[in-house]
Amino acid sequence: MRESVTYQSIKDEGSQETTQKIAVKMLQEGLSPEMVAKVTSLTLDVVQQLQITEAENQGD
Repeated sequence: MRESVTYQSIKDEGSQETTQKIAVKMLQEGLSPEMVAKVTSLTLDVVQQLQITEAENQGD
C-alpha cells in the first residue's frame, strides 16, 4: 500500500517532534549538546536552540 504524500508529511513531522522531545529529555539529564546531536542525528544548532528554549521555559 502506497502512503499518500500528506500522510508521509504528517508522519515525518511527528517523528521529528518525537526526536526533539527525546533530545530535550537528554539535555535535562545532563548530556552535552554535542552528544545529543550525535545520538539523535539532529544538528547541533537545533539541539542548542532546544536547550535555549528549555532554559527559557524553566524560567517561567
